[in-house]
Amino acid sequence: MSNMVFMCPHLSIWAGKSDVSPHRTMMYENILLVDEESYKSCSIKNGSRVKRLLTCDNDPMGRQVKYTNEKFASTQAHPDKQCYEQGNHYYFMSTSDGSMESLNNTEGGHCKTHHMKLHIYVCSKTEPCEFEMPECPKKKEENTPTMDTPTPGTHNCSDDSASVSAQTGFKVWFEDNRHPVFYTVMGLVILILFVFILWLLRVNRGYRKSESVKRKNEEKSSLPEKEAIYC
Repeated sequence: MSNMVFMCPHLSIWAGKSDVSPHRTMMYENILLVDEESYKSCSIKNGSRVKRLLTCDNDPMGRQVKYTNEKFASTQAHPDKQCYEQGNHYYFMSTSDGSMESLNNTEGGHCKTHHMKLHIYVCSKTEPCEFEMPECPKKKEENTPTMDTPTPGTHNCSDDSASVSAQTGFKVWFEDNRHPVFYTVMGLVILILFVFILWLLRVNRGYRKSESVKRKNEEKSSLPEKEAIYC
């Protein structure tokens, strides 16, 4: 049995993944389960089969991260979860452009501008399948035909390969996390330590200076007494 996690964009997982600085207006997304025609055109037609799997309407810079875990099985424990039958194709896409106002859009969005869509074929146990990591298409030249939907033979997967690959990528995703708040706090701690060390050095220097002046004053005060005794 395989699983796939769809996770909403969040500030904590943004660092190191893009050269663009994050902003709230870029991180509101939706994940839709659609039919093949909608998948190819990035547009939901009237009467098309559509199921909303995830709506990322929470604060992308807040303390919680929304996600959904899709289990590729013919039966589900929760009645609202999608059932995935062996030998069938399933199509996912996002019609949001990153803004809150676009969460209910029925066409375009990141599906059109960033190829934010995914085609999965659920293999049967008798099929010799291998998992292939999806890749974004290279920038197409003008008049270049659009990329065709992969055939079942090119999107093969063994019983657990999709699950292992997805979970491994998910694990590395978090292990490679560079939380900007963490680095900010560490920078402040280092700065405070540096200022504290400078203060200690200054106090120590002042103490040594006061001790030196005190010794000189004592030597001056004792000098006449020594001369009187000598005479």
